[in-house]
Amino acid sequence: MSRVRSTGVGLLLAGAVVLAAPAESIAAQNRAQADAGAYPQRPVRFIIPYPAGGATDVLSRLVAERLAARLGQPVVGDNRGGAAGRIGLELLSKSPPDGYTISLPSSGMAISVTLIPHLPYNPLRDFAPVSLVADIPAIIVTPATFPAATLKEFIALAKAKPGAYLYGSGGVGATNHIIAELFQLVAGVRLTHVPYKSAAGGLPDVISGQIQVMFIGPPAAAPHVQAGRLRALAVVYHKRFAGMPDVPTTAEAGLPGVDSPTWYAIVVPAGTPKAIVGRLNSEIVAILKSPEMARQLLLIGAEPRPLSPEESAAFIRREVDRWARVIKAANVKAE
Repeated sequence: MSRVRSTGVGLLLAGAVVLAAPAESIAAQNRAQADAGAYPQRPVRFIIPYPAGGATDVLSRLVAERLAARLGQPVVGDNRGGAAGRIGLELLSKSPPDGYTISLPSSGMAISVTLIPHLPYNPLRDFAPVSLVADIPAIIVTPATFPAATLKEFIALAKAKPGAYLYGSGGVGATNHIIAELFQLVAGVRLTHVPYKSAAGGLPDVISGQIQVMFIGPPAAAPHVQAGRLRALAVVYHKRFAGMPDVPTTAEAGLPGVDSPTWYAIVVPAGTPKAIVGRLNSEIVAILKSPEMARQLLLIGAEPRPLSPEESAAFIRREVDRWARVIKAANVKAE
């Protein structure tokens, strides 16, 4: 009889343990939701994974200033440049998932997954996307004296002389380097890569004719195109860029399949409560839809691109897969 009672008590205790686990889980979820409802209660740290002055820094500060006004708390920019953005993103991956640390990586994040061995974080596992923010399309430019007035003519010349023409980039693995590799694969041409410390640093050599082609953002390209020092053959984008409306897209110029802007996204550490991610998304989408923000983005060669967290996550997964195929097909190796 006592054995039966003991067994019954054991079963009741076991049942209590089973019931306690979901209760604790529900309590944790409720606490997270309560915290999210009061969010934010202190300043938000905005890790900028590149040095001051570049496109990422300017774009991050445009967003941070407006986000602070909407959240009612300071959003403090923290430049952690180095290793093509990887130092800042590693710091983000180790930050608490509470919504008080955010960052703005670029499409280089999707490239580095394949290109960099032993990456100290996995962007698909360690980050939760909030929203895409903007695209900066690349302009394909040549010296004004180069004997090709159109993209088709350039491709014809490059096919006739494989490897003879040089293209500059911001370094091995830079976004404009990998875009140029995609261009070569799709166009069926072979160019010779000349890496620089920055894309802008290589522009004088394009203007002088030492380098025959470069893929570079509108702010750097536009003044030289307008002055007649460079020729813009196409914009590597799905539509014409508003700041250079006379430049055709690559598809319009006869080469579909290379639409590859440099994109930027707001991300937070994985595990950040969905309610906080949702709050950040709603505020950032509102910022990006404002006419004033669109005007500011145009000045830095960018187009707004607000998406939901789910759409952003799906897009980044596709980008990781796409650039992995390009890097492997082009046999690009990190230096």
